[in-house]
Amino acid sequence: MLQVDELESDRIFQMTLIECLEAIARIADKASMPGIDAVDLTWDQRVVQPLNLKLEKMIIQLANTCASEEYKLQYGNINKSMFTVVEEDD
Repeated sequence: MLQVDELESDRIFQMTLIECLEAIARIADKASMPGIDAVDLTWDQRVVQPLNLKLEKMIIQLANTCASEEYKLQYGNINKSMFTVVEEDD
């Protein structure tokens, strides 16, 4: 990352898209947020999950937090992972 001193410099407000995406990925990796599905994982299990699942959890949390009440009433909250494999009955 090119942000050496993000606390004392205003360079953080001038990030490129790639730097911003990297910052979001680093935050998701460190935060290891709990899942949206009903599976309760311990902290150690959440830390070793792949980055794609950590990113998805963080993006969904951000979307549910930032969405207006009208949007939530119309579309609802996201409550399942796009990476969940659902077996279909034939």
